[in-house]
Amino acid sequence: MLCLHCRFSATYRSQKSRGHEDGAIAVHIMEMVLHKLCGTEWPPTKPAELGPLSIAVMSARLLLDMSPAASRARKYEEEQVRSHLRMLYSVQRDQHVIMTGSSPEPLIAEAAAMAMNYCIENGPPYMDVWNLLSQFIDEGLMAQGSVGELIWRTFSILAMDRAILAVPANKRCVVQYQTPVTVTDYYRALLTDEAWEKLCRSIPINFRELSEESATLTFEDAFGKAYFHFSHYSKASDDTPFKDKYAWALWPRGTGVVGQLNQYLSDIGNPMYFPAKGKIGPQSMSMSLHQLKTGVSEDPLLVNAQSAERLKLFSSGHKPPYIDAVHCFALMKDQVVKVTTPSNHPITYKTHDTEAPRYRIDIRGLNAYRGMTPELGHTIRAMIDSTKNALFKHHPRQDALPLLRQMQPLLNDHPDTTAWFGGFGKGKEKK
Repeated sequence: MLCLHCRFSATYRSQKSRGHEDGAIAVHIMEMVLHKLCGTEWPPTKPAELGPLSIAVMSARLLLDMSPAASRARKYEEEQVRSHLRMLYSVQRDQHVIMTGSSPEPLIAEAAAMAMNYCIENGPPYMDVWNLLSQFIDEGLMAQGSVGELIWRTFSILAMDRAILAVPANKRCVVQYQTPVTVTDYYRALLTDEAWEKLCRSIPINFRELSEESATLTFEDAFGKAYFHFSHYSKASDDTPFKDKYAWALWPRGTGVVGQLNQYLSDIGNPMYFPAKGKIGPQSMSMSLHQLKTGVSEDPLLVNAQSAERLKLFSSGHKPPYIDAVHCFALMKDQVVKVTTPSNHPITYKTHDTEAPRYRIDIRGLNAYRGMTPELGHTIRAMIDSTKNALFKHHPRQDALPLLRQMQPLLNDHPDTTAWFGGFGKGKEKK
């Protein structure tokens, strides 16, 4: 069986044989990008290890921001900039602080997708993405407070890849990881069969504010002919990219939106295109909005609605259906998908939609995501815990941890942290 890279090249070369010169050009461009991005002859013969090259590959799609407090992160940044694997945005006046990042580039994201999905011949995957991300966090390379967003970006990108690879090869785009997929096919790839069956029959949570036609439209019918197209993420500095007047321009580039840490309500947004509403533009665009939670006591029912009206997502008075999703990754009990189901009681509907149909999805824990195993669940929960304990885990003098906790850099229920007011009495010792 041909590897993904070989199939990719074979597709281009077959197009060239049919007179498609653009395919031949794309072959050479992608091969050049792959060699440069992975820093090795392609295809590779051994699994990727955490380092500047693997970080560059993942960052091209997952938007890895490195903690400025980690000396090793600064070293990786410098190596990547020197090798043209990361953008140097600014050098501060003292010439000791640099600002870097991964600007959204669809071709580089395509090469990164090929690397992330490549399997070594008769061997393991070239990139064990979750394991590499776990090491990235475990070594203190990630800024605190953004692990939930990274977990969702990874889930969403890998699900998009699965959905694309499920499309027949002759129906994919020449640049295959830029292939749009229907929203319903995407959620089939994201969720287990049981979770998808529940979601596909759900209705808008705000059904009382809708006409009967909109209120009774199932998720599957509402989004069966809407399309996702994203292969990478870019960061917003305000809420403008979440609105249709901007989101329409992101959809053709395959770009998802990451909000700032203090972003109002939504953490991440993925534009959706409805071809039935016309050409790509504000009038044919909607959004899938996501709030990401890593607290062990989060209750999705208490998380505020991501209201299109409050966020002013849609212009020109159109009211397309959209998705309001809440992901509580750390919950251990009742790990299910909760959605709105049709009511058995008589309902008085509006004569017209007073709001855009909002499909609320509460995903509790990790068990609803496709491909979840006990080992992967343990890895993801360790990622969440590592970001909370990074200060203590990477402290150079472990024998000084009691004094460090007594200095109260973080407030919690640890005996050392609460010793100043007598603590909570006898309790289990914490390491």
